[in-house]
Amino acid sequence: GTVAGDTIDVEFGDEITFVFTPNQGYKVDRVTWDNETVEIQENSYTFATSGSASGSEHTLSVTFAPVDNSVGNVHTDGISVYLNPADNVIRISGAGNKQIQLLDANGRTVLQTQKNMIDISSFVQGIYFVKVNEKTLVKVLKR
Repeated sequence: GTVAGDTIDVEFGDEITFVFTPNQGYKVDRVTWDNETVEIQENSYTFATSGSASGSEHTLSVTFAPVDNSVGNVHTDGISVYLNPADNVIRISGAGNKQIQLLDANGRTVLQTQKNMIDISSFVQGIYFVKVNEKTLVKVLKR
């Protein structure tokens, strides 16, 4: 996976957000800031330069791990859907600018987008389907 940025200078009082992008089939396993585990939100971490922590060097470390799932990442018709099952976000590759629909288990459209990353954190646990251009249908499990 990747972390945006290498060496970054930040002014006192500013915030900097680091975004972590796991490779396909991987997830962010652990993030540490100065060797202390930190909580992340949607694969990102924001550090505020204030107090005694400012004016010094810091170390950010990110560990990626393979996704362990029972449903599995799906690759069909050139479309890939991962992380599956998912807690917060699913990613779709190969859809280009095509219309993407997320359907609930009853076939009702719960979301329409052309974005390749869908935030499902507010959805209830269950089975959903990703539909791309009225053609490809992929089962996704929301944990």
